[in-house]
Amino acid sequence: MSITPKWHNTKESKQGADDLSVCDAHGNWTRLDFADFTKEVASKLTDEHVQRILELIHARDQLATLHLTGCLSLVGHGLAVLSGSTALKHFDMSLVMHDSASISPAPPISEDVILPILASIVTMERSSVELLCFPKKWRMEKSPAFQFFIERYSNYLENRSIHCNCGTESFNCRRLCHDEAVKTPRAWGCEETGASMIEFGDPKFSEHYYQVHLHHSSQKRAK
Repeated sequence: MSITPKWHNTKESKQGADDLSVCDAHGNWTRLDFADFTKEVASKLTDEHVQRILELIHARDQLATLHLTGCLSLVGHGLAVLSGSTALKHFDMSLVMHDSASISPAPPISEDVILPILASIVTMERSSVELLCFPKKWRMEKSPAFQFFIERYSNYLENRSIHCNCGTESFNCRRLCHDEAVKTPRAWGCEETGASMIEFGDPKFSEHYYQVHLHHSSQKRAK
């Protein structure tokens, strides 16, 4: 069950961790989107704030979907509480919702901090990860650390035997399914687009959710 979170901060808030309250009637959180804050509040949340929120909702063991929408001050240390999670399925680190993926100035979110956390999750034997969305800056710069993680993530997906749903039996096809008639909520990617484990049937997912693998796939084909 996904519970819509209710957040508030006091009018006299100084943006400290004690000024944030998490209200949940059932004590069982599976989805968290920081878009539920106002943009002004979300943009001022620090790693301390995010860490405390994740601890309060027992995110490591319960949270399946996390969107860091508008968390423009986040470096990533506050996400360490998710290390080794087997509950997390969808994790959007793009910091945007349905707006442009470009943010200026570039936010401080750090791949050096977050990639090891992600690695600890996708390498878990019972990992549930299905979809990762990365910040545009990481995707454009394509650092060695980022490309190494993408390789590891691709291996993880292949080891889970996630196949294309385009109707062919050939794994080599791996054509991305854009067919509206296909009702499955996910599809394995393809060599042509570099897509990897995207949700489809909704155009808002199409751009930054699969562009992440374009460079990696072109390199793989060139070998």
